[in-house]
Formats: sequence, C-alpha cells, structure tokens
Amino acid sequence: MPSHRMPKQLLFGRIERAKRARHGLEKRWSDVVQEDVELSGLADDWYQRCQDRPLWRRLVKDATGQLEVVALQQQRRAEERRSEQRAERWVAKALQRFGLQLQATMENLTGLRPSGEDFRWYLKLKCANCGEVSDKWQYISLQESAPLKGGRGSASMVQKCKLCSRENSIDILKDSMKPYNAEDSETFKTVVVFECRGLEPVDFQPQAGFAAEGADTRTQFGDINLQEKDWNDYDEKAKESVGIYEVTHKFVKA
Repeated sequence: MPSHRMPKQLLFGRIERAKRARHGLEKRWSDVVQEDVELSGLADDWYQRCQDRPLWRRLVKDATGQLEVVALQQQRRAEERRSEQRAERWVAKALQRFGLQLQATMENLTGLRPSGEDFRWYLKLKCANCGEVSDKWQYISLQESAPLKGGRGSASMVQKCKLCSRENSIDILKDSMKPYNAEDSETFKTVVVFECRGLEPVDFQPQAGFAAEGADTRTQFGDINLQEKDWNDYDEKAKESVGIYEVTHKFVKA
C-alpha cells in the first residue's frame, strides 16, 4: 500500500497531539496494537496473519475469551485480598482487653481464686459490630479452645454473631489471673483479663469452682460457690467462722 494512503498513515504514523508516559517515547498506533497483540498472545507474525480475515477473527475471539477469563480471575483474587485486608484491619481495630474486677468482704480467708483449668467463667457478651447482647450465660475456660479463622491461632471461644454473622472470639489470658487476698477486702481488684476480638463482656456470674484458704491456718476450702454473692464455712483449726460476703464485680479496659 502506498505511503500516502490513510490506512497506512494511521497504522504507522505518529500522533502529534497525544499524551504519553512521562519521559516515554512517542508511540504510533501500531505500537499500541503491538502491545495488545502481545498481551493476547498473538505477537508472532501478527501483521501477516491478520491478512486472513476469517482466521484473524477466530484467533482474536479465542484470545480475548482467554483474556477475559484471566482478567476475571485476577479481579476475583484482588477482591479476596481486599476482603482479607479489611477483615485484618477490623480484627486489629476490634482487638481489646477487658479486666474483670471483683470486690468482696473477706472474713478470715485469703487467696480466693478459680480452682483448676476447668474453671468456668460465666459471661454475657456483646457484639462490638452490631451491639447484640447474648440472652443466655456463656462460659469459657482455660481447658477449652477453638481455632481462629485463617489460622491465626486459637481462643477460649469463637462464635458467630446471630444478628450480623460476624465471627468474634474471646480468650483468657492465663498469666493475668490473680488471687483475691485478705488485704484486698472491700476493694476492687483485677482477677483476670480477657482478650476480645469483636466482643465485649458486659456481665459476670460467679458460680462454683472457687477455692480459698484460711488467713492464718492455711486451711484449704474448695468448691466455693459464689452464685448467691455470699458464702461461709467454719475453720476447725482456728475455731472460727470464715466467709466471703457482698461479692460484686465490674469490667475495666486493660
């Protein structure tokens, strides 16, 4: 085809007023076509192959179909990555620690503590995402654990919110557990810390499973039930009554 013909000028000519990459070379329309055919996998001898129009249409149709599949896969993977990143940001933002503080009047007793790793902490929990509060008491213990989604470890309890379907978790920090002693009587003291992801403890019900000892005799008292907020017994060694009275609690951010 002669050089003065418009199709050849469009294919090989340079555009005078067109944007290009910074510090990049001027491109012809054919350069852009070359990039497209390379992306489509048709770069080998494309200029001659396109002369056969039926063959070229078939090649282009097949190549664009494959490109669409690849593009959809890339888009899906990108959306999955963004979703995972949003979930990770939400988990990091939602991760909080709450300390459970007890206050009680201790009579001739000290070292009030949960007895064993099977001790059950009965809680009511609120979803940090939608504000839904559990209507029933739920318990967690050191003895039980469940895996976190995405292989991020485990927690004492992992649950999906019934209202918003958000997966939340709560974990007992074993090293944070402290006994409530005689000198702590009638003051609030943090006895355990919970690490929460998307949950907030709003209520606590002490039940059986506590243990303590005589303040002077070290007589052991096990299976103390504080559900009634009061408990009493008798220390045979000291010949005196012992008890725990007016048990109250509150949660604080740790």
